[in-house]
Parts: sequence; C-alpha cells; structure tokens
Amino acid sequence: MHESSKAQQIIEIVSELMTTDPTLAKKKLTKVTLEMGRPYIVSPDSLEFYFAELIKITPWPCATLSCIESKELGPELIIKSIEVDDLDTQEDLADGNHGTKKCSDQEQCDRER
Repeated sequence: MHESSKAQQIIEIVSELMTTDPTLAKKKLTKVTLEMGRPYIVSPDSLEFYFAELIKITPWPCATLSCIESKELGPELIIKSIEVDDLDTQEDLADGNHGTKKCSDQEQCDRER
C-alpha cells in the first residue's frame, strides 16, 4: 500500500500547482510524468494503478501517470512534467468543472487514455 500513499502525494502536489499557478487556472490536467531511479522505491505499475484510481475524485479524472526510468537518479521519484490542455468549453470553466464533463463516465476516460 506504499504506492497508494505515494500516488496521493503526487496528486496533492500537482493539485496545488494546478490551483495556485494562474497560467494553469484555465487548463485541465491530462498527464503527469514521473521520473524514477533504481532501485525503485515503489512499483511503477502499482503506482500508476493507484494514481488512476485516486485521480478519479479530482477535477481531472482522466489524467494519467507515466513512470519513466532515470539512469541518473538513485532511489528517488521526481515529477518530471505535467501536460495540460485548454478546457473544452467556456461552460466547463463557468461551472468550475475543469474538464470533468468530458470525462463524466469511466468509458469516456478510458477512450481518452
């Protein structure tokens, strides 16, 4: 279950960035890329699984996590990048949905991934 707490920490960091950075206020989170050094302190597959489950209750339920290996890092995790898109409609922004209308059901999120 160590992966679930790490996934939650990643989501909290990215959520804070998405809500405090004015350049990201009108964007929706689509992807987080995590750089990991060996030996891994968490299983990449398990971390991606928990992220996918925990992100569902955020304003960006279709965002994905991608883990890449770094030869330069030791047993560390670093958020390498985040990818964002413009909100699909002004209605999304006005309703404060941050793009969640587009991903209101799991089938839609699966298609976007």
